[in-house]
Amino acid sequence: MADVKALLSKRSLVHVGCAVAAGICTSVLFYSSFFSNPDGVLDSILTYGNYLDKSSQATGHEKSAMYYLQLMTYYKVAPYRAWSEGMIVVFAVIGMAATVRKKLPDGAHYGWCVFLSVFAVVSLAVYSSLSYKTPWLMLNFMLPITMLASLGVAVLIDVMQSRIWRVTVSVFILAGVCHLGYQAYLASVRHHSKTWNPYAYSQTVPDLLSMIDRVSAIAALHPKGQGMDIKVVGSDIWPIPWYLRTYTQVGYTSESSAMPDADIIIVDPACTTRLDASITNAYMESMVGLRPQESVYLYIEMGLWNEFMKDRQ
Repeated sequence: MADVKALLSKRSLVHVGCAVAAGICTSVLFYSSFFSNPDGVLDSILTYGNYLDKSSQATGHEKSAMYYLQLMTYYKVAPYRAWSEGMIVVFAVIGMAATVRKKLPDGAHYGWCVFLSVFAVVSLAVYSSLSYKTPWLMLNFMLPITMLASLGVAVLIDVMQSRIWRVTVSVFILAGVCHLGYQAYLASVRHHSKTWNPYAYSQTVPDLLSMIDRVSAIAALHPKGQGMDIKVVGSDIWPIPWYLRTYTQVGYTSESSAMPDADIIIVDPACTTRLDASITNAYMESMVGLRPQESVYLYIEMGLWNEFMKDRQ
């Protein structure tokens, strides 16, 4: 009861008010791009409505309620390796248990530990209850869980009276940290676009970069360079616009029938039939991977293709 009264004291309420004001100012500053885009502030609020709409619709991102817990504890696609952040979860549970029992190490602020515990449990429960799930949304609750895990480490070492036990626990923690580091290396470097990587989701495949390299090679031969005419046809072609951002004459459309000839055409497979009926020039065609089980077609004007092949001989 005394803790509740302390939290509701006038001084505490002033601190809460200052924290809320600081949060609002920071949000307005960054979402408005330092006041250059005022609509961004409103968009940062309206986005929650968009997200709730997605959570109630069939978008292809529906997952079971246990999806996030599986990613954190144990995830495996046979016959490939298993993935786990179980050590973080275990130590986070220890940290929350110590908070509930008020058995915190010296220097730990009880109110902050309560906040982290509530933040972790509530955010995990809310995100797990929504059918719309993607791996990057885990960041919202992994932040408090990871901070609670550090508390759990401090609690465990604090209760160990024997020096041998402290060394043993420290070695175990060090091994766990090395495992997480190696796993992060595998996920982000060696297996960054593999379909069995649980953190890679709707990822582009290396084949796309090969296509961009080919477009760059064609541009190097073209008299207009990056000003050559490029057309992109399709509705789901991201991140192609990002890779073509330095080209000055790029047109985008979802209607292949409205797209005239160009030096290079990148087209969604669903639009190739209509595109073939609307173009008049001869092209070298090739299929290029975009994402796992998704591809696009690359059309290179035949004269440019012959010049490209001549340069490679």
